Amino acid sequence: MRRFWILVLLTLMAFGLRAGSLTAQSLWRDEVDALCYAYEFPHMLWEALAPEQAGGLQTPCACPPPPLPTEWTAGTLQERVVGLLGAMIRQNGPLYYFLLRGWVALAGHTEYAMRFFSLLFGVLCVPLTAALGTRLLGRTAATFAAALMVASAYMVWYGQEVKMYTLVPALVLLALYGLRRGMDEGGIWWAVQVVATTLLLYTHIWGALLIPLQILWLLVEWPRWRPRWRGALIGMALLTLPYLPLAIWQAPAALARRETGFPHHTLGEMALILVNGWSTGIMTRGWPWGALACGGTAALGLVLGLARPARRQPQGGQPVGAGLAPALRGQPQGGQPQGGQPQGLPLQAPPPKGQPVGAGLAPALKGQPQGGQPQGGQPQGLPLQAPAPKGQPVGAGLAPAQRGQPVGAGLAPALKGQPQGFPLHVPALHFLTLWLTVPLLIIWLISLRQPLFTDRYLIWCAPAFYLLAGQGWAILRETTKTRRHKRIFHFVSLCLCGIIFFVFTLNLHAQAAIPIKSDVRAAAAYVESRYQPGDLLIFQIPHIRYTFDYYFGPTDYLWADGLYTNHRTEGGEYRLSEDSAGRWMALIVGERSRVWLVASEVDMWDERNLVQGWLERTLIRTDEAHFTRVDVYRYQR
Repeated sequence: MRRFWILVLLTLMAFGLRAGSLTAQSLWRDEVDALCYAYEFPHMLWEALAPEQAGGLQTPCACPPPPLPTEWTAGTLQERVVGLLGAMIRQNGPLYYFLLRGWVALAGHTEYAMRFFSLLFGVLCVPLTAALGTRLLGRTAATFAAALMVASAYMVWYGQEVKMYTLVPALVLLALYGLRRGMDEGGIWWAVQVVATTLLLYTHIWGALLIPLQILWLLVEWPRWRPRWRGALIGMALLTLPYLPLAIWQAPAALARRETGFPHHTLGEMALILVNGWSTGIMTRGWPWGALACGGTAALGLVLGLARPARRQPQGGQPVGAGLAPALRGQPQGGQPQGGQPQGLPLQAPPPKGQPVGAGLAPALKGQPQGGQPQGGQPQGLPLQAPAPKGQPVGAGLAPAQRGQPVGAGLAPALKGQPQGFPLHVPALHFLTLWLTVPLLIIWLISLRQPLFTDRYLIWCAPAFYLLAGQGWAILRETTKTRRHKRIFHFVSLCLCGIIFFVFTLNLHAQAAIPIKSDVRAAAAYVESRYQPGDLLIFQIPHIRYTFDYYFGPTDYLWADGLYTNHRTEGGEYRLSEDSAGRWMALIVGERSRVWLVASEVDMWDERNLVQGWLERTLIRTDEAHFTRVDVYRYQR
C-alpha cells in the first residue's frame, strides 16, 4: 500500500510539472502542422469513403496542402482507402492525428487544450514505467526509474508538444508490459501486446523497430515462456506476416542513397546526443555533470547487475520451503531444489558444524526452549510434530503434500511474476541493453544511406535508460556487506541522486522561463498591434505563415511567399541570379506602400538573403523587432 501511494504521488507530480508550464513556449510549425493534419487526414479519408458526402474542409487556421500524393483519388473504394492509408502511414502514421481530431472536437484547439492531450500520455508513462520496471528489476529500481520519468526535462518537454512523442513511449511500455505478462501468464496479455504494438505501427513509422526488439526479447527469455509458446508465436505472426509485403515493397526506398535534410551523424554522436538529452534536457544545462551522473548510474546498473553473483531460482512451480519462514531479503524463491536438496527446506548451504539440519529456518514454536536441544529431541528451529519416516528426506512431513505434488508444495505461492530457473534480473538487463542499442543501430545503418536520425524519434528508448539508472541506484542502496560499505554506498547513491535531479531542475526552469521554440506568438502580436489594412506580409520561409496565421487576429490580409533561391546546378552554381530575384520581388510587391517581412529559418530557403536585400535597397526600413528565431521588419516607400 505504501508503494501504491508513492506511485500516486509521483503521477500527480508528473502532471503538475507538465501542466504548470504547458503554454510557456509558442507553438512551432510542426505543432501547427499536426493541428492541420488532424483536420485534413480524417476529411481525406471521408472523401475516399464517400466523395459525394464529404463536403468542403474547414480548418481553424491557414494550413499547408497535405503531404500526400493524389493517386489515391482514383479507382475503386478499396483502392482509394488502401492508397490513402498507405500514404498516411509513410507520414509518421495517421493514428495520432485521428485521435487529436477527436480531442480537439471535445476540448477545442487552444494551445493549452491541444498540448493537454500529449500531457495525458506523458503522465501515463510514469505508472507504466513503474509497472514494467517492477516486473523486470524489482520495486526499488522501478520506483526510482518512475521518479526519473517524472522529473526528466526531456520527457516534460515532449509532454508539452502537440506531437505523438508521448503516445509512442506509452504504447511501447504497454506493449512490453503485455509481452512480459504474456511470458509469465499467457492468456489475454498476448492480445495486449499485439494490440498495443499494432497501434504503435500506425502512430509512428519507427514504431516498427519494436517488433525485432520483441523477437530478441523472446529469444533471450525462451525458457520463461516455453510452456506458453503457442500464444507467443501467434502474437508475433500477427505482428509480422501482414506487414511483410509492405516491408519488402519499402526496402529499396529505405536503402536508397539520398539526402533528407537531416544532418549526418556517426554512431557515437547519435549515442551521445541521446544520453545528453535524456540526462539533462533540451537546453543541455548541467553538461557534462548530468550525463556523467545519470549515464554513470545507468552504466553501474548494467555492469554491477551483470557482475553480481547469479542468484538462481530453482525450476518448478513452488519455492523451496515456501511458507516455513520469510525468505531472507534478496534470497530467491523458486520450486524444485537442485542437487538433491530435500523439498521444504530453504537451505542455501550445509548447516554449521554441530547444528541440526534446518536450524534457524524458523523461530521455535511458543513454549519450546530457545537455544540448545529442544525437548523431545527435535532439532531446533523445525516445528516438526513427528520425525520423518524412515527412508524419507529430512523435512518430509512438514505439511501434507497434495497427491502427485512434491512434499512441501503449496505451503506458499511463489512470488507473482518472478522468474523460475533464471539468475534474477540478468535476462532483464540483457533485454534493457537490447532496448537501448537495437533501434539505434538500425537507424544508424539506414542513415549511412539516407540520414534519418533525430533524437525525438527514439524517445521510446528513454524508459530503458531510466530503468538501468534505477537498477544502478538500487544496487548502491542495497549494498550491505559491512556497515562501513553500506554508509559509503548510501552516500554515493545520494550524491548521484542529488546531481541528477538538480540538473533536471535547472533544465525544467529554463524550459519554462526562456523562449526556446520559434516565438511566432510574440511576432504575430507585434505585427497585429501595428498592422494597417492594405499592408503586405511576406513570409520567409513560407511555411512560417501557418503558425503566424494561428496567432494573427485579422483573417483577411494580403500575403506572399518569399522566394526560394537555393536551387543549384550540378556544378554548384545558383540557378536564380540576384537580378532575376529582384524582378520577381518587384512583381510581388508591386505598388504597395507598406510591406512586412516575417523571417524565420531563412537559410533553408534563401541562404544569400536576396529577398531582404531587395527590400533594403528598394524601400525604407521603418520598424523592426527580433524574437526567438523570428525577425520582423517593416518597410515603406
